[in-house]
Amino acid sequence: MFTPAFSNEGGIFSFFAFVLRLYLIFLSLLSAALIFAQHPHYYQIDDRAGLPSNEVYYLLQDSNRLVWIGTSAGLFNYDGSEFKSFKNSNQNSRAVSNIRIDVDGKVWCQNFSGQLFYVDGDSLHYASERSIAQSNYPVYTVDENGDFYISSDSGIYVFKKSKKQFLSLANQDGKLSFITDVLCNNGRVYYAARERIGYFENGKLSTIIKSNRPAQFSDLYKQSFFEVVDGKVVVLAHGANKNSIWQFSNDSLLWLRDLPAKLDRVFALHKDNAGHIWVGSSNGALCLDENLNDLYGGTLFFSSKSISDVVADAEGNYWFSTLQDGIFIVPSLNVWIHTAENSELPDTRIRQLTKDGNSNLFIGFQNGKVSKYNQRTSELKTIAFPNSHFEIQELYFDSTTQQLYVAQNNFWNVNVENLSTSFLKNGDNIKSFFRIDKQYFFAGTVNDATIAVVRNNEIDRISNFRKKRVRCAKYEESMQRLWVGYSDGLFVYENGNSEELRLERKPIFATDILLTEDKKVWVSTMSQGVIAFNQKQVVEKLNEVVGITNGYVRKLASKADELWMTAEHHLIRYNTLSKQTSLFNHFDGLPSLEIADIEIMDGKIFLATPKGLVSLPLNMLAENKVPPVVAITNVNINNHDTTLHANYELAYSSNNIKIDFRGIAFRSRGEFTFKYRLLGLDTNWIETNSSSNFARYPSLPAGNYTFEVVAINEDGVESMKPETLQLTILKPYWQQWWFYLLAFLLFGSVLSTVFYLRIRALKKRNALEKKLANSQLSTLKAQMNPHFMFNALSSIQDLVIQQKSEKAQLYLGKFSDLTRKVLNASGNEFITLDAEIEMLSLYLELESLRFEGELVYSLNIDENLEPEEMKIPSMVIQPFVENALKHGLLHQQGKKQLIVSFTKMPDYLLCEIEDNGIGRAASAEIKKRKQHQSFATRATEERLSLLRDYYHIKIEMRIEDKTVADVASGTKVILKIFQFNS
Repeated sequence: MFTPAFSNEGGIFSFFAFVLRLYLIFLSLLSAALIFAQHPHYYQIDDRAGLPSNEVYYLLQDSNRLVWIGTSAGLFNYDGSEFKSFKNSNQNSRAVSNIRIDVDGKVWCQNFSGQLFYVDGDSLHYASERSIAQSNYPVYTVDENGDFYISSDSGIYVFKKSKKQFLSLANQDGKLSFITDVLCNNGRVYYAARERIGYFENGKLSTIIKSNRPAQFSDLYKQSFFEVVDGKVVVLAHGANKNSIWQFSNDSLLWLRDLPAKLDRVFALHKDNAGHIWVGSSNGALCLDENLNDLYGGTLFFSSKSISDVVADAEGNYWFSTLQDGIFIVPSLNVWIHTAENSELPDTRIRQLTKDGNSNLFIGFQNGKVSKYNQRTSELKTIAFPNSHFEIQELYFDSTTQQLYVAQNNFWNVNVENLSTSFLKNGDNIKSFFRIDKQYFFAGTVNDATIAVVRNNEIDRISNFRKKRVRCAKYEESMQRLWVGYSDGLFVYENGNSEELRLERKPIFATDILLTEDKKVWVSTMSQGVIAFNQKQVVEKLNEVVGITNGYVRKLASKADELWMTAEHHLIRYNTLSKQTSLFNHFDGLPSLEIADIEIMDGKIFLATPKGLVSLPLNMLAENKVPPVVAITNVNINNHDTTLHANYELAYSSNNIKIDFRGIAFRSRGEFTFKYRLLGLDTNWIETNSSSNFARYPSLPAGNYTFEVVAINEDGVESMKPETLQLTILKPYWQQWWFYLLAFLLFGSVLSTVFYLRIRALKKRNALEKKLANSQLSTLKAQMNPHFMFNALSSIQDLVIQQKSEKAQLYLGKFSDLTRKVLNASGNEFITLDAEIEMLSLYLELESLRFEGELVYSLNIDENLEPEEMKIPSMVIQPFVENALKHGLLHQQGKKQLIVSFTKMPDYLLCEIEDNGIGRAASAEIKKRKQHQSFATRATEERLSLLRDYYHIKIEMRIEDKTVADVASGTKVILKIFQFNS
């Protein structure tokens, strides 16, 4: 029988398709996993981040939020940026564990040699009691009263804080050796030893011998740890083959449960501040609830690591210390990540997500594979498409046919029940694909937008909208309206018509389109935020919503009244009714903000990221409402560190201030901020980042100041109250009250002294003026004395008698001129040298008349002198001339000679009065016989002294005796009148 070639080809094709389907099903089943593993996102602190040792034994956070770390390298605390070391010279082992805090907030620890230490300030102090024998590793605890209980070779000792000494607990029989743990609770001191387990109460030792699991009871003697759970003391026992948990009940120990064997050896049993119990082991950490049931599906956190301790800090971060890899920090136990490393995912790089109505999530990967994950059963199955490793570009679940459409470089149809696949032709470069009605689909490609049908394993494009690249599309079924976001704008197709929608007359470059239950169409954009449309009209714009940077939003999802958006730096949850916004980022545990797709299913939101599949609960709290802690750590004055005080009173010169401060906000991971101000200088806050943790004031003026500093976490929550520091810069001494008083007194004293001296000077000047006036009268009297006047008038009278009338008239005129000039000169303190010489000339002419021709005189004037320009004190020279005539020449026999000369010297006027009289000795003898003292000489000397005092004129006088062969031959008077301003 002849068979047509077409039938043969169809048969062959069907055969190969059948074989291919079987092969793919086989691959699916091979890759199926019954349990889909996961792990919270975390980051690591190890030696690369500054941790002194990767071998960590113990963790504890104090009331100041500092995390204390016991490591093989010693004791450290950590504030989020800096590790601070505490050491003691008496340490004979560096490794530190078993950190405790007493009621006074003091930190205690012990090393692996059993030495006990405590922290005081910045130092580690040795506190071990050497009198207590401790050959094995001791353990200790501290109760609510601050009393210490420490194990020894002979039992347990208590250090009573009130008595400050170690005392042995009563009724110990010497069999308490190798104690592995002690615990204080409700007045009892519980102990776990190699030979027994029990408690002390009211000075009595009790040993537990009863249990509900006698066969396993001996495991308690191997190694046990205590913890208080819901007010009851539980025991974690590490036995020969298993780990079990027991509970004290009256005088019995009740077995509660065995722990998974995969934990291997247990290291720690700790309760966190949420009431969860953490078991640290050599194969990860297990979390239990208060009923000691497994949490998080029995997940072993960090299953390949030796977890020595688990601590939840005040902000909700979980710290896992390890014995080889430092510390792992989980920001949130609500954010889980599935990767190729921690789960059965075939690739970590997630590209697309979609879901069906049966709790199945379909995951498209960068390597071209697709996985089906069931949220209820945690089952994961993976499909590998043959001969294709291109990334998944689109996933669409068709609820009508219960089939999954997969777009990569090829286009596939997948049966979601048995995961069988069919290759669809003509499906290249499809970016958007969904059903419009029972028959037609929308297909958006890199080239165009079309309406298509699927039949006979082929996509048949039956109509074309536009020849433009399609970025996103959605069908509004209730309005039979198609929304398409092209590379050049947003278009709507309705009733055979198309319309471009614009925002403020600008094209809308859509990145995603979402339909919500309230009949709104939400469009995310490249630069205009998110726009809500109702009946093609803009009803809401979210371009200014917190977290949207530069208006860019990539993907949208919604559940009830909440709209989820993926922006550049945040995952945003927006409540469309309350308008409240919540932001999620790496602070909240998101490993990546490069979110390619988003899907909501069964109360969770799933994120497709290049770092894995991330899931978090829809009701997860986003804001970190725990206020950060801030503290002032150091005050530097004039470039010298000081002991920290709450108040500083500083000298005026100690005004170069630098204040260091510290903020603790572990959730912020170093990206918190500070704000500070100095009240008294400025009321405005200065903001700075966490790395600039200091404030500098290089030249503070005198005054009272209050420094305030606040830390602000990543969500804008500030410290509960500012940390403050009081500063007083004293005024300089010249601004102090005592200085003002002293200056006032000194000024008053100086002013009084000045007034006194001024008054005294005025009085002295008045006295000098009076004496000067008297001296003028005395000089005038000496110059115009009655004897001279009598002699002059007598000589003139003789001329009249001798009838020498012309000569008499001449001399009478000269006498008249001399009298007038002397009287005029007597009214002035200074006269010109020319006037003085003129008076001397008149005087000598009249005296020569009396001497009847026997007197020969001469007035010699230096040709360099300008007599009319030079002033001298009045009535100074004439008395010396008169004295020469009266006492020197009058008694001289024979020729009488008088020479008066004036010579200009560099600094003074030299006046010399020289006679050839009888000399001062003979004249003095005559005056002695007559008992006469020269009035003119005395008056002139007094006048010279007054002139020197009043006018500060320097006048020097010297009298020389002239002799010839030791016989007196006259007298010479030398006057030096120095230059002055009259």
